[in-house]
Amino acid sequence: FIVVEVDCVHLMPSGHQGLEWLLRSRLDSRRCVMASAFNCSVVQDAVTAAGLDSQLYDFSPKPGVFDWERVIDEITPDVGVLVVTHYFGVPIDFRPVIEYCVAKGITIIEDCAHTLGGTVGGQQVGTLADAAIFSFNYDKPISLA
Repeated sequence: FIVVEVDCVHLMPSGHQGLEWLLRSRLDSRRCVMASAFNCSVVQDAVTAAGLDSQLYDFSPKPGVFDWERVIDEITPDVGVLVVTHYFGVPIDFRPVIEYCVAKGITIIEDCAHTLGGTVGGQQVGTLADAAIFSFNYDKPISLA
Protein backbone atom coordinates (compact mmCIF):
# COMPACT_ATOMS: atom_id res chain seq x y z
CA PHE A 1 0.00 0.00 0.00
CA ILE A 2 1.42 3.35 -1.07
CA VAL A 3 0.16 6.71 0.15
CA VAL A 4 0.68 9.63 -2.20
CA GLU A 5 0.25 13.18 -0.98
CA VAL A 6 -0.74 15.76 -3.56
CA ASP A 7 -0.94 19.51 -3.65
CA CYS A 8 -3.86 19.68 -6.05
CA VAL A 9 -6.36 17.29 -7.62
CA HIS A 10 -8.75 18.36 -10.38
CA LEU A 11 -11.61 16.07 -11.37
CA MET A 12 -12.57 16.32 -15.02
CA PRO A 13 -15.25 14.63 -17.13
CA SER A 14 -12.62 12.92 -19.31
CA GLY A 15 -8.90 12.35 -19.75
CA HIS A 16 -9.03 14.48 -22.92
CA GLN A 17 -10.47 17.45 -21.04
CA GLY A 18 -8.01 16.96 -18.19
CA LEU A 19 -5.01 16.94 -20.51
CA GLU A 20 -6.32 19.90 -22.49
CA TRP A 21 -6.83 21.85 -19.24
CA LEU A 22 -3.31 20.97 -18.07
CA LEU A 23 -1.80 22.06 -21.39
CA ARG A 24 -3.70 25.36 -21.38
CA SER A 25 -2.72 26.04 -17.77
CA ARG A 26 1.00 25.95 -18.58
CA LEU A 27 0.95 27.90 -21.86
CA ASP A 28 3.99 30.04 -22.56
CA SER A 29 5.87 31.04 -25.70
CA ARG A 30 6.78 27.41 -26.38
CA ARG A 31 3.91 26.03 -28.43
CA CYS A 32 4.98 22.42 -28.90
CA VAL A 33 4.04 19.27 -26.97
CA MET A 34 6.28 16.24 -27.39
CA ALA A 35 4.44 12.92 -27.08
CA SER A 36 4.99 9.32 -28.03
CA ALA A 37 4.14 8.40 -31.62
CA PHE A 38 2.37 5.31 -30.23
CA ASN A 39 -0.47 6.87 -28.33
CA CYS A 40 -4.21 7.17 -28.01
CA SER A 41 -5.73 9.70 -30.41
CA VAL A 42 -7.18 11.50 -27.38
CA VAL A 43 -3.70 12.83 -26.54
CA GLN A 44 -3.31 14.43 -29.98
CA ASP A 45 -6.89 15.73 -29.85
CA ALA A 46 -6.18 17.45 -26.51
CA VAL A 47 -2.98 19.02 -27.88
CA THR A 48 -4.86 20.36 -30.89
CA ALA A 49 -7.79 21.59 -28.78
CA ALA A 50 -5.33 23.50 -26.56
CA GLY A 51 -4.06 25.27 -29.69
CA LEU A 52 -0.62 23.66 -29.54
CA ASP A 53 1.56 21.74 -31.98
CA SER A 54 2.84 18.19 -31.62
CA GLN A 55 6.26 16.70 -32.00
CA LEU A 56 6.47 12.91 -31.79
CA TYR A 57 9.10 10.63 -30.34
CA ASP A 58 9.25 6.89 -30.87
CA PHE A 59 10.42 3.67 -29.26
CA SER A 60 14.05 2.67 -29.72
CA PRO A 61 14.83 -0.28 -32.00
CA LYS A 62 14.67 -2.48 -28.88
CA PRO A 63 10.94 -3.32 -28.43
CA GLY A 64 9.08 -1.52 -25.66
CA VAL A 65 11.97 0.71 -24.62
CA PHE A 66 12.63 4.41 -25.19
CA ASP A 67 16.09 5.76 -25.93
CA TRP A 68 15.82 8.86 -23.75
CA GLU A 69 19.14 10.26 -25.00
CA ARG A 70 17.69 10.20 -28.53
CA VAL A 71 14.48 11.83 -27.28
CA ILE A 72 16.52 14.58 -25.61
CA ASP A 73 18.43 15.13 -28.87
CA GLU A 74 15.11 15.54 -30.71
CA ILE A 75 13.72 18.17 -28.33
CA THR A 76 13.54 21.52 -30.09
CA PRO A 77 13.47 24.94 -28.40
CA ASP A 78 9.70 25.09 -29.09
CA VAL A 79 8.96 22.10 -26.81
CA GLY A 80 7.39 23.19 -23.54
CA VAL A 81 5.72 19.92 -22.52
CA LEU A 82 6.76 16.27 -22.65
CA VAL A 83 3.96 13.71 -22.28
CA VAL A 84 5.10 10.29 -21.05
CA THR A 85 2.54 7.51 -21.46
CA HIS A 86 2.70 4.35 -19.37
CA TYR A 87 1.41 1.52 -21.59
CA PHE A 88 -0.74 -1.54 -20.87
CA GLY A 89 0.06 -1.75 -17.17
CA VAL A 90 3.82 -1.39 -17.74
CA PRO A 91 5.34 1.74 -16.19
CA ILE A 92 7.83 3.58 -18.42
CA ASP A 93 11.07 4.52 -16.67
CA PHE A 94 11.58 8.08 -17.85
CA ARG A 95 13.87 9.15 -15.01
CA PRO A 96 16.78 9.72 -17.44
CA VAL A 97 14.92 12.67 -19.01
CA ILE A 98 13.67 14.38 -15.82
CA GLU A 99 16.84 16.33 -15.01
CA TYR A 100 17.11 17.62 -18.58
CA CYS A 101 13.47 18.77 -18.58
CA VAL A 102 13.84 20.52 -15.22
CA ALA A 103 16.95 22.36 -16.48
CA LYS A 104 15.12 23.46 -19.66
CA GLY A 105 11.83 24.34 -17.93
CA ILE A 106 9.94 21.64 -19.82
CA THR A 107 6.82 20.41 -18.04
CA ILE A 108 6.48 16.62 -17.85
CA ILE A 109 2.99 15.14 -17.77
CA GLU A 110 2.50 11.45 -17.03
CA ASP A 111 -0.40 9.68 -18.75
CA CYS A 112 -1.24 6.98 -16.20
CA ALA A 113 -4.55 5.83 -17.69
CA HIS A 114 -3.32 2.26 -18.17
CA THR A 115 -0.93 1.91 -15.24
CA LEU A 116 -2.80 2.75 -12.07
CA GLY A 117 -0.79 1.44 -9.12
CA GLY A 118 2.45 0.87 -11.04
CA THR A 119 5.82 2.04 -9.79
CA VAL A 120 9.09 3.27 -11.28
CA GLY A 121 12.09 2.76 -9.02
CA GLY A 122 9.77 2.23 -6.08
CA GLN A 123 7.90 5.48 -6.72
CA GLN A 124 4.21 5.51 -7.67
CA VAL A 125 3.48 6.42 -11.31
CA GLY A 126 1.91 9.83 -11.45
CA THR A 127 4.29 11.23 -8.83
CA LEU A 128 7.53 11.50 -10.80
CA ALA A 129 6.49 14.27 -13.19
CA ASP A 130 5.12 17.78 -12.79
CA ALA A 131 1.55 16.55 -13.38
CA ALA A 132 -0.32 13.34 -14.13
CA ILE A 133 -3.53 12.25 -15.81
CA PHE A 134 -5.50 9.23 -14.60
CA SER A 135 -8.50 8.15 -16.62
CA PHE A 136 -11.18 5.55 -15.92
CA ASN A 137 -13.04 4.65 -19.07
CA TYR A 138 -14.66 1.46 -20.40
CA ASP A 139 -11.38 0.40 -22.04
CA LYS A 140 -9.10 1.05 -19.07
CA PRO A 141 -7.74 -1.53 -16.60
CA ILE A 142 -10.03 -0.08 -13.93
CA SER A 143 -13.35 1.02 -15.39
CA LEU A 144 -15.84 3.21 -13.62
CA ALA A 145 -18.60 2.74 -16.20
